[in-house]
This record gives sequence, C-alpha cells and structure tokens, in this order.
Amino acid sequence: MQAMGLIHTLEQCLNRMQTVGLIHTLEQCLNRMQTVGLIHTLEQCLNRMQTVGLIHTLEQCLNRTQTMGLIHTLEQCLNSMQTVGLIHTLEQCLNRMQTVGLIHTLEQCLNRMQTVGLIHTLEQCLNREIGTIVEAFHKYSEKEGDKHKLKKSELRDLINNELSSFLGQIKDQATMDSLMESLVAHGDSECGFQEFMTFVTMVTIFRERYPERQNDELRLNSISRSPARCS
Repeated sequence: MQAMGLIHTLEQCLNRMQTVGLIHTLEQCLNRMQTVGLIHTLEQCLNRMQTVGLIHTLEQCLNRTQTMGLIHTLEQCLNSMQTVGLIHTLEQCLNRMQTVGLIHTLEQCLNRMQTVGLIHTLEQCLNREIGTIVEAFHKYSEKEGDKHKLKKSELRDLINNELSSFLGQIKDQATMDSLMESLVAHGDSECGFQEFMTFVTMVTIFRERYPERQNDELRLNSISRSPARCS
C-alpha cells in the first residue's frame, strides 16, 4: 500500500480502517494483526512502524492513538496490550521501548507521559494499592471477635493467602508466636491496623532491599525480630 502511495502514516491507515468499519479499538486492531501473522511481539510491531517512518517517538505514537480515540489512559493502553499477549509487565514494556530507541531514560518516559496527560494514572495505581491493603486487613479481621483487630489465626491466614509468594507459608506455631509478639504493643494478642501497617512497612522495606530473595525461610524470622513495635 505504501509502494502505491495509498497510505503515508499509521494515522491515515487506521482512520481508513475505522471509516469502513474494520476496526473500532486498538485491541481489535492488534488482535487482527496477530491473527494474520503480521506481528508477534510489541518490539516487532514498533520496529516495523519505525522502519517505514510511521513513528519516531513514543509521544507521537500515543498522540496519534489518542487523537483517533483509541486510548484514553496509559492503563487502558497497557491493558489492551496485555489482553492480546504483547506484554506481561510494565518493566517488559519499558525494556522493549528502550530496545527500539523510543525512550532512553525513565525521566524521558515520564516527561512524555505527562505531555500526553497520562501521568495521573500512576496516582490512581497507588490509590488502588492503598485501598487493597485496607480491604485485605478488614477481609480477615472481620471473621471473628473484634472486627478491627487481627487474631493470631487471622494474621496467619492473611499472610499465607495474600503474601505467601514473598514470605512463604507459615507452617510452625513458633514462627507465628514470634511474629505476633513483635507486632502487638499492648499485650492483648491481637494486631490492630496500625500494628498491621508496621508489619506491611517492614515487609515492603525488606522486599526493596532484597528483591531477589523469594520464599526464603529466614525472611519472616528476620522481620519478626525487627524492633518495629508500635507504641
């Protein structure tokens, strides 16, 4: 189509496909390109778009897809790319964009995201994560007894069900007793939300410092010995 001068830009191509009712969303477009074997990875797709001079920067690419109403937020864009199996993590996405020369630094990436009005999505993400922590606490604290505190059994269930991928499973009572003793401030054998957040903070700090240590049996013991009791 390019050789015959039928299309000159990705925007023109997608506009024509939309005009004749061939596509309605970016997800549908990517699905079709995958179905007919035109692309297999996001990197391959971006490489081709660069090769034929359709895009030069990430900002230009996002501006075009926004102009045509295909995406509205970074979250929506990433969800669509994940849905069709093009990317699995944001880290993978950023690595690929760096590979094809679309971005060079995280600062440059964030500046471009701000330019096209996408940066607010990061705030939404953090808000969701905070909400998830609160919901997880009450999901287990409301099972029995004081609805605003975690009994030892409830805290163990929370760790085993929600944090086992990082902390592993608590299998012995001694570990649980040691952890509870390090958290509980008032000797009531129950963990309030402030004490629970102390635990979450300790886990988060440990994960940031030692991201490569997964399912380490010593991790929970190290956390339980930390002097982090709430007053």
